[in-house]
Amino acid sequence: MYKWGIDHLYGFPGGSFDSTMNAIYEMQDKVKFIEVRHEEAASLAASAEYKLTGKLGVCMGSAGPGAIHLMNGLYDAKYDKTPMVALVANVPTPRQDINFFQAFDEMPWFRDVAVWVHQAKTKEALPVLMDTAIRQAYAKKGPAVLVIPKDFGWQEIEDNYRVSASNHVADNYAAPTAESIEAATKLIKEAKNPVVYFGLGASAAADELKEFADKFKMPMMSSYLGKGIVEDSFKPYLGTIGRIGAKADIEVFFKTCKSFLKLGTECHGLSYDALTAHTAFVFLRYMFMSVEKRDDEDDRTIGELFSTLSQVLSTILCNFILK
Repeated sequence: MYKWGIDHLYGFPGGSFDSTMNAIYEMQDKVKFIEVRHEEAASLAASAEYKLTGKLGVCMGSAGPGAIHLMNGLYDAKYDKTPMVALVANVPTPRQDINFFQAFDEMPWFRDVAVWVHQAKTKEALPVLMDTAIRQAYAKKGPAVLVIPKDFGWQEIEDNYRVSASNHVADNYAAPTAESIEAATKLIKEAKNPVVYFGLGASAAADELKEFADKFKMPMMSSYLGKGIVEDSFKPYLGTIGRIGAKADIEVFFKTCKSFLKLGTECHGLSYDALTAHTAFVFLRYMFMSVEKRDDEDDRTIGELFSTLSQVLSTILCNFILK
């Protein structure tokens, strides 16, 4: 963890994790343990860590009930495509697979929610599994779960594993094609009553987002995670909308919106059943955009332009101005 630049983790101590707690104590000058009052808070904090800082968060839960309590934060990370790692305790290996206190086969619990889940079978495997968990969480954009039997934490191993953190490469998406930009620009210029809806994926392009909305005279609204990217005082910004929203957001979105520009969000909370039946929706991932027309006669969609929003918006603006 420390060699990956992770200097803290969230959790609630438990007897099945006393060996790991001892390891954290021994490294308290490098890794800070942030104690919460419930494991759910630990997993939600680890999920929020990446959303707010761009760095992977780590949480821990003890065997059995403590592990189950992590689920809300893990599913939050899964559906928001957020890298995080959960360290889950298990009872000592000699006590597994018998009717021992808090002894469960924990692996099946996490298979639906995790992008990667493994239980250490040997003490020597712990460093490589921890390294792999972090890599898998970053690569697959979701929660990775590592189950650690209590007895392994007390056993010494040689400190000779080479961590792969130096090989980690930040996300690098291909630029949109000229044809995609041309199509998006044309659709935006022809749009009637267009609305911009943005989320956390737009956080690196706040200035371009504001310039875009101002240039095309589009009202803006955001997901809850997108709040704060554009200041509330920015006139085109109407506020947040998801499962609920302010009166202005709801009236614009459901009554007047004909063209819908989604930036850096998957819009999980929007009530699609209230929209035009012929509207085509493209789910967005991380840093790309789609343009949708809410029109019974024309369901054109421009989507999956893999690039940062700043590159996409700047290109569209230049294209529009040159024409």
